This record gives sequence, C-alpha cells and structure tokens, in this order.
Amino acid sequence: MKEVWGFLLCCALGLAGAAAPLDVVHASPEPSESGFIQIGHHRSLWVNYEKPAPGKPVIVLVNGLTYKASSWESFAQGLRGEGFGILRFDPMGHGRTLLKHAPQREPLPIEGQLRDMRKLFEVLGLHSRPIHLVGLSYGGGLASLYTSRYPEHIANCIVMAPFTEPIPQQHNWILAQVRSARLMNPLNPLSDEQMYDVFLRNLIYATYPIAEPTILENPFRLEATFRLVQGIRHYRFDDIADKLPSEKFHLVIARRDELVPAKLLEKAWEETPPHTRRSRIFIEESRHRIPTHIPRFSSAVVKAIVRGHSAFNQGRTLVAVPSEGVVRVGNKVVLRDLPKE
Repeated sequence: MKEVWGFLLCCALGLAGAAAPLDVVHASPEPSESGFIQIGHHRSLWVNYEKPAPGKPVIVLVNGLTYKASSWESFAQGLRGEGFGILRFDPMGHGRTLLKHAPQREPLPIEGQLRDMRKLFEVLGLHSRPIHLVGLSYGGGLASLYTSRYPEHIANCIVMAPFTEPIPQQHNWILAQVRSARLMNPLNPLSDEQMYDVFLRNLIYATYPIAEPTILENPFRLEATFRLVQGIRHYRFDDIADKLPSEKFHLVIARRDELVPAKLLEKAWEETPPHTRRSRIFIEESRHRIPTHIPRFSSAVVKAIVRGHSAFNQGRTLVAVPSEGVVRVGNKVVLRDLPKE
C-alpha cells in the first residue's frame, strides 16, 4: 500500500512557493533578466537567465515535476561567483508558464518539452558555448533525452534521482485495476490506455496533495501535474542509454531517496554503456529533492564537475557526505572543504 500511495512520485520533486504575478513579459529578455521568451506561435516560456562571463559555460537547471524556476534559488546561489551562466526556466505545465497558458487540458509529452527546450536554447544563442545540463527527477529524464538527441551541445549531463521508468510495483498495480475494471464491465468503451489514465489521474489527485500540499497553490497545478506524468510515463531510459555521448553522463543518487527506488537507478547505471559513464555519485544523508534539501553542498559538487575536476571521470563511483563537506573515492578524500549541510 505504501507503494500505491507513492504512485509515480518518482517523477515528483521539489516544493514550490507561491506564484508571483506575471508582470515582466519580454519577447526576448536581455541576459540576466527574467521574463517570457517566445519560442513559437502562441507559445512562450518563463525564463530567468544570468549571463555568463566571457569564456564561461552556461549551467541549465531543468525542473522536477513539481518544481518551478524559483525552486532552484538556493542551489543557484551556490553556483554564483565564478562567472557561470545560469539558466532556469518553466517548461509547459510548470510555474509561471503554466499560469500563462492555463488550463492544461491535454497531455504534455516529453517529446514536446524536448522541442521547446531546443528552441529556447536557439533563441538564447546558447549553442555557441558549452552547456551543462542539471536535471532533477522529471528534469533528469528530460535532460537525459536532450543529451541523447543533441550530444554536440552538451558538455555534461548531470542527472539527480532521474525519472527512468515508472516504479514497477505501482505500474503493475494500475494494470491490475484496468484488468479488474475490464472484467467487471466488459462493455466499457474505453481503451486500456484510456483506463490506465483514469486510474493514474485518480491516484495523482488523491495522493499528491497529501505528499505535496503546495500542488494546490493554484487551481491549475494539480491537473497540469497529471498531464506531465501522462506525458512521461512511456519514457524509458533504456531506450536512449546507448545513444548518450561518451563521457558526459553523471548520475547522482540520494541515499535516503523516499521516492525513487535505488534499484531503478542502479539498473539505469548498468544500462548505460561503460564509455558513456562519467561518474556515479552517492550523496549520503540526502532525500530525493537534492537541490532543495542540501543546496549549498550539491551545488558545490556540480561546480566541481563543471570545472572539470579529475575525480568525476572514467565512470568512477564517488560518495559525497554533506555533514562532513567531503567527497570520497573509496577511502580517499578527493574533494574537501565543501559547505556542510
């Protein structure tokens, strides 16, 4: 029953604060400003873009399911001070973008989010410099997919507790409900796919407000969350693992992840070809929402990767300890004096 109540919360991330008024709107905002960017006909995304110093890369933060651009603020603060560009944005179904385009009545396919992301990078002119993608859960799935499609644009793909597939027990539970409903009413005109979505929506509406009360902060968010889950549930990491580029993939695993089973992430690591693996980082003491649970420590780890620290290489497995401010490979400390949390 615990798994049922947590259904597909492996997608779910980040608490979000109350939405701010939509009072700053630009077709193409100047760097280091916030606003909406037009990426297509009647299609725009909310963006917060901090311009990089000359010669510095851009770090792109990709939202988790219940994140919005402002959810990354503490993490982004830890990235500042070295001239890195920092791009945060609200995809369709998230944050201010959701409020602008609400209500969301159709599924939000992950492929559509991918196209939007590519167009956003084009509008901002980011393809002329290295991009480091950092994605959490849902955003980890999106970041992985983007890297597999456009590897030439990515310097590092850093995924934290990424969505790789639905939790098997939960997925199988819904399938069992579909079979039961079919037996009870064989004349039901809905397809199995449609019935699956009925049970999926019921579970999201019943359980997400309990696990994530802020999902009720506006009348559109709960339905949009269902549409986001609906749009990613057919995504499978093993379909793209062999398409990831060499030595760009970093997998970050929270030891106390309450949403994504460790075995799913271990499976994803095993499915990733050896030449693709750059590093696997276990973060002790952290729960699922790594960037909000330990923002200063996790951002320091990401900065080390962006700087090209040699420890995060050759498919190594590292253990990061926030309470000690260190990162180890085996018994050897390879990174020390990080912010303790």
